[in-house]
This record gives sequence, C-alpha cells and structure tokens, in this order.
Amino acid sequence: MRSSGQRGQALLGFAVALVALLAASASAGLIFDLQAVNANGNPTHPLVGAGPTIFEPPDHPHPGDPARVTIEGIALNSPHDLTFVTGPGFRYWQIYVQSETDPASIAVWQGSPWMPSWPPSYPEVNAGDRLRVNGFVAEHRGKSNINSRHSGAPLMDFIVEVLEPGAGMPDPILIPSIADCNYFSPDRLDVPGSRGGEFYQGQWCMLQNVFIVDPPAGSPPWGSGWGWGANRVLMVSDASGQSFPLYLSQAGDFDLYDPPEGYFTVTGIFDQEDPTAPFVDNYRLWVLRDEHISRGFRQAIPEPLSSTALLMGLGALAARRRIRKAPG
Repeated sequence: MRSSGQRGQALLGFAVALVALLAASASAGLIFDLQAVNANGNPTHPLVGAGPTIFEPPDHPHPGDPARVTIEGIALNSPHDLTFVTGPGFRYWQIYVQSETDPASIAVWQGSPWMPSWPPSYPEVNAGDRLRVNGFVAEHRGKSNINSRHSGAPLMDFIVEVLEPGAGMPDPILIPSIADCNYFSPDRLDVPGSRGGEFYQGQWCMLQNVFIVDPPAGSPPWGSGWGWGANRVLMVSDASGQSFPLYLSQAGDFDLYDPPEGYFTVTGIFDQEDPTAPFVDNYRLWVLRDEHISRGFRQAIPEPLSSTALLMGLGALAARRRIRKAPG
C-alpha cells in the first residue's frame, strides 16, 4: 500500500499535469482574446493588468499563478532583428509570437532599466521558432504585451521556451489595400476592405504595389526621422489613395541599399505604437530587412493559404464561443 505521503505526491503530480493540459488547451484562442479592445483602444481582457497572486518564494516566477497567461505560437523575429539588444544606454528585448490557429499575435517585451543584469538570459529565439511563453500581460499603446510590468522582481519575469526551432514562418497575410488597415475598428471583422488595423495587430503581413510618397509635416511618432534608412519611417501609398508608414528596423540593413523606385511589395510585422489616448491611431508595418522589400509591380494575387487558414480559425473560434454560450 502507498503511504499517505506517496499518495499526496501522486495527487500533486496529477494536479500539475492537469493544470498544464488545461493551460495548453486554453491558449489556443487566448492571443486573439487578449488583443480585444474597446472603442478607446483599451484592452478588455480581465488578465491585462492583473497583478500576481503568488508571492512566495519571491526569487523566481510562478507559472501556475492564475494571473499569468501561457501562449504558444511562431516567433516572427529574433530580438536582434528589431534593435541592438546589447550595448550602452536603454536597450530592449522584444519578439512577436503569432498564433497558429487564430488571426492574432502578441509582443513579448523586456527593457534594460528593469533588469539586474543585461542582456537577459532568455533562450536564443529566431524567426520561425515555435515557442511557449508564460507571463503577465499589460496594455501598451493600443495593444496587449507580455512583459514584467517594468519590474526587476524575479517573480514578475516571463518564461520563454523554444518548443521547436525552425518550425517555419507563417505565410504573410495579404492586406488588400492600405485603405483596409489604416483606421481603427475594435470589431476585427474579417470582411476584406472593412477590417481595420486591429484585425492585423502584431501579425506577419504584406502590402502589394505600394510607392513612396511625401510624409506629413512634423516628425514621425517613432524612429529618427522620415525617409529611407535604418530606424527611419517611410511613408507609402497605393491605388486606394491612402497612405501608411513603414518603420524600417533600427537593426535592419537598409543603409546598404538604395530606396525602391516605383512600385514595390513589402512584408513586415503589423504593429501599433500610439503614444497618446485614445489608442486608435499610429499603426505601422515594421520592416525588418531590405530582403522583405520586393521591387517592381506585382500582378494581383489572391490571399495566401495562410489567410484561408485564418478564416477557418475565425470560424472555429466563433463556433467555440457559440458552444460556450449554449444553455445547459
């Protein structure tokens, strides 16, 4: 017969396994839910901004804290694609993790001022890796991020696991035109031509047949200025007549190349960084390298298979929510 201690250990092991199973299944549509916003662009999910409930021991994170989330998806970038992670001054570590089941993505961010040592000791992450991330969620300028809440406390830190290195990048989501993405709509309706920026938030996206236009007066809200080059903002337009900013990554190789002339197609991370409330503006396409710019006019192509899969994911998500609401 088992002793009471052995039975207790067995029950504890079962409970831990059950929690892990529930967390994995719950994460399927979680990224999509975390990015929900109201009419002012503020997140509506109850875990956005929720504080820790487990404080002891304080020297490490507690992944089982119900105020933390566990998400899985594909990394869209290495932290080194966005910025110079090492070096003097303010530095940050950031990746975007895109869901494989729903049209959603979330940034995972850490900044040097809040860490006892830098660079942080997270595992090496490359674009196309399949990841699992556990941590707290906070609002940031119109979107939800996983971060440590600007705290150096170990229990606030997030946990990054590389489940499958090199699993593969998702196909870019084809944005029909700039007019489909340069405005705010909290509904995130999947109606081509009427989606709005929130539908594309954080995802790997493509704009076809754009061309450079003059920027508006004043300085851009991010980057070192308007124009071509690393850490600069390039304003483009398309046949819709609308304009949209491309943020050329600080760590990108753009200074080695001439700017595109005429039409080109560009792929990057669709992002929002709105410095003032209400958070309903300042969408951008974060372009990582010159290789993500294809020069020349491209014949119109249908949305790639990944977008079809996203439509199926939306249908499955709606069905799942109908089941949740069914009486019984």
